[in-house]
Amino acid sequence: MTDTADIVVIGGGVIGTSTAFHLAKRGAKPLLLEKRAIGSGETHKSGGFVQTHWDHLGEVRLIAFARHVFQNWSDVVGGECGWEQKGYLHVTGSEREANVRRTHQMLLDEHLESIWLEPAELAKLQPLLNLDGLVGGTHEPASGWANPLTTTRSLADAARRHGAGIREGVTVTRIVHDGTKITGVETSAGPIAAPIVILCAGPWTAELHVGEPLPIQLERGQVTYLERPGGLPDVEIGFYDEVTGLYTHPDGATNLVGIDAPFAKVADPEDYKRELDPEYLEGVQRALARRLPKLAGAALVRGVVGLYDFTPVGQPIIDGPLGLAGYYVAAGFSGTGFKSAPATGLGLAELVLDGKAHSVDLSHLTLARFAPAPSLPPFPPALVTKINALGALLSPDEQARLVPYMTSLPPGELAAFAMELMTGDVAALATRLRSALR
Repeated sequence: MTDTADIVVIGGGVIGTSTAFHLAKRGAKPLLLEKRAIGSGETHKSGGFVQTHWDHLGEVRLIAFARHVFQNWSDVVGGECGWEQKGYLHVTGSEREANVRRTHQMLLDEHLESIWLEPAELAKLQPLLNLDGLVGGTHEPASGWANPLTTTRSLADAARRHGAGIREGVTVTRIVHDGTKITGVETSAGPIAAPIVILCAGPWTAELHVGEPLPIQLERGQVTYLERPGGLPDVEIGFYDEVTGLYTHPDGATNLVGIDAPFAKVADPEDYKRELDPEYLEGVQRALARRLPKLAGAALVRGVVGLYDFTPVGQPIIDGPLGLAGYYVAAGFSGTGFKSAPATGLGLAELVLDGKAHSVDLSHLTLARFAPAPSLPPFPPALVTKINALGALLSPDEQARLVPYMTSLPPGELAAFAMELMTGDVAALATRLRSALR
């Protein structure tokens, strides 16, 4: 006899468990299938940062919502998530100062706490900091980090308490449909009939996805855990440096320490090098020597190597129904999956049950936005130069919306826009455009 389920959720990471929890909390009866153990995939390799300093407004709003859940975990979810509200410091040199200040202002516009600090003020929060090359930075007192595995298990436990089914050690091998609608899944434990399937399997999403290939590239990432040297000020704060690409936060008796480094593309999520590259550790130590020199030379406790699932714009796809009635996908989180998970799961549950997410906005995360953009009509070189200058004043999120916005204008308005761009103040135009591009 074929098993049945109202809703099948594929993937027992933080996105899948959050989605199952929110579905069950609404009274639905989801069945979550995880091929290994809850949180055993890429989720437990996350650094656990939860900060709102992000370039994309849509992501900022999701993370801000999720951060409130982390702060009130026992009341909203129940249990523990390992939340540490120790703050987040984001420092910069002159080259990236304008970008950091722009994000800082965006957070203030969203009524989120972000404090601009001059170098001397940075040193008060992080006394181990070498200020060479820094012009300032932002401080988010409400941000921090959580434990990814504890968080995911807590969500799974909460989902069970609300009536969700969770089966570990069950591998989904195929999503089944009749050409127009979802009919179920095939698994290592036999077929399961279901009218709704939510695919949130992280790096394994592409191999199960039904339809045109998703614009997702797997890339290998690394991070280190280093001993915390004794005899130093006990600094507890999340930290990122735009100059060196260094990021860190305390983790028990160790410091999680990573750097921005080139990612190697990966074709098969089961086949990639899982050992830390010696060159990466050397890069970590060089960055520490420059920015937090008293932490340099700390012994390696362990290295963690995992996979990111990147989209071309660095934002996820959270969408459905996709091509088939009852088919939903959440994938391509590009490094933001953990910090936004409580909001993502809620929005996805609402999308499935209500036809639209209303507690959070997912409208900017559709798959359709990756369709080929309409091309602009030929413009004189001088106007192209002005368009590029305008784009340089906008955030990446606003830049992505600029061409679709321009092509949506009626011919008369487009001509007026072009004339203003050629003869007016580009900075003033950028300021006025921001409301239209959000």
